[in-house]
Amino acid sequence: MKRWNYCLLVLTCLLVVPAAAQNNALNLRQCVDMAVGNNLQILQGQANVATNEFAVQQSRLSLFPNLNFSGSYFFSYGRGLDYVTNTFVGQNFQSNNYSLSSNLGLYNGGVKAHSIKKAGYDLEMAKLDQQALIENIQLNTILAFLQVMFAEDQIRVTENRLAISQQQLNDSEKLAAAGSIPEGNLLALEAQLASDELEIVNARNQVAVAYLQLKNLLQLDPAAPLSISYPGQDLLQEVLNARMPELNATIDAAISNLPGIQRFEYLLKSAESQVKIAGGYGLPSLTLVGQLNTSYSDADIGLPGFEALPYTDQLENNLGEVVGLTLSIPIFNNGQVAINKQNASLAYMNAELEQQIAINNLKTTVTDAWTGLQAASLTYQAALRNLEANRNAFDFAEKRFNAGAASALDFVTARNNLASAEISLNQAKFDFIFKRKVIDYYLGQPIEF
Repeated sequence: MKRWNYCLLVLTCLLVVPAAAQNNALNLRQCVDMAVGNNLQILQGQANVATNEFAVQQSRLSLFPNLNFSGSYFFSYGRGLDYVTNTFVGQNFQSNNYSLSSNLGLYNGGVKAHSIKKAGYDLEMAKLDQQALIENIQLNTILAFLQVMFAEDQIRVTENRLAISQQQLNDSEKLAAAGSIPEGNLLALEAQLASDELEIVNARNQVAVAYLQLKNLLQLDPAAPLSISYPGQDLLQEVLNARMPELNATIDAAISNLPGIQRFEYLLKSAESQVKIAGGYGLPSLTLVGQLNTSYSDADIGLPGFEALPYTDQLENNLGEVVGLTLSIPIFNNGQVAINKQNASLAYMNAELEQQIAINNLKTTVTDAWTGLQAASLTYQAALRNLEANRNAFDFAEKRFNAGAASALDFVTARNNLASAEISLNQAKFDFIFKRKVIDYYLGQPIEF
């Protein structure tokens, strides 16, 4: 029993030393931030959000009048019409025309107003899609982080098992030399020692695989050094002891909080705006028009005593100003407006169906996760009891073996049962922690330690 307490002390030290010894180790918060900052899909999402922000600006600017300037230069050969003097000229001449125009839409069936609203809704959807992607990366990073913790804990468990096996073999060699136990018992202990050494190799391979998965999420070079800093045992215990939420409360919170569901609110509004936009193109439109025109020609009109006026004088004399209203009434356009409006209405109906499908799928997913958490809690509690029972059985088998009252096979069996119980407890613990964090995500709570 004293030997077992000593091994427990060694195991506790192993759990604490790595986190303290690795000054460059990353904690969970740092890993999550790095994964989010380096993820290429998130960078694409940022570009998509920026594109929608520009779309909002553009739709708002459409309310302002436009202003355009145009100028032209012509060199005419032979006889031709001088559009400046409106006379036929039988000589080569040059001419310029300048125009400054502006249009302001006074009414266009509400197309611009609804386009502004639709652009705003599309922007909110892009932001929520981006947030959903970020949260998905956070969850995957937490899972990868926990897998590294589990794999490293498996190494510590197997190293502790190896230390116990080595110590037991050393003690048994002394007992065999004294004639207290048969020498044949040493063969089973040596085989167990070799098995424990193999388990350490396998555990180290699992650690390498777990770190590779984490590096991939962090967008790090596979050959780059990486180590993690463990969260405090109090934080882990807090997760394990957290109150179990009610299923209906979890579902309601997920529907209210998840960006993947919230986006449908704006998708429906965007689709509704598109229906109004499509219908607006079938309504009359009224536009205010303003224009300035002037021109110049160097043609000699051939009348005695008349010469072409200087350039600036002609531009001033030929200046014309126009202000007016343009009314456009759609009468028949091959059914395009009606079909576009019908398509927009169908898109709105489809958005409603997508929303209900997403909610139904979410209810199923949350129910599965909640049920999984309940099962994980029961499994964890059972694993604790199983470990305690196998620990007592091992202590009893060890005493009997040392007294020569039990065979090496009985001792190794008890030792393996204890090792299996330790592994099962580790698996149950990390499975429970991750499933708990998934439920926290559905509840809208921070998905971190």
